[in-house]
Amino acid sequence: MIVQQIEKGRPAEIMDLIWLEILIAMIGEQFGDDMDLICGLVCNVRGKGSKISMWTKDWSAEEGNMRIGQVLKQKLLGAEVPPGCTTPLFDWLKYEDHDSCQKKSGSTVKVREYIMSFTSNTVCEAFDIGREPNARKELMNEEYVLIS
Repeated sequence: MIVQQIEKGRPAEIMDLIWLEILIAMIGEQFGDDMDLICGLVCNVRGKGSKISMWTKDWSAEEGNMRIGQVLKQKLLGAEVPPGCTTPLFDWLKYEDHDSCQKKSGSTVKVREYIMSFTSNTVCEAFDIGREPNARKELMNEEYVLIS
């Protein structure tokens, strides 16, 4: 499952925009041959922070799941943000497998991979790694992917 969290306090228009961009990408079959891996899309609105989850059939299909994540990243980075929005639509997309979600203790889930919203040719030391413990930086195709 690919998860996009929306922090508490962000305008409702941000969640609406993210939801619409993902729906349009799915309807337009923007995920190519990997469309067969997608089995659902869920929007959870909560007071502590909301999330949009794209469910995939097979967590072990890592290459396909990463391609889906990259398409999501491109769509969200290319979206026209509302006036006055000074932050990106997302910091990172997380990939969590269903088994880890079912076995979680508390509110945290073991994250398999992260797809960052920023790109660079050098490692960005400014990223606050403390927000996601036990993660390490790995440069992949000039994009940061955090693997836990």
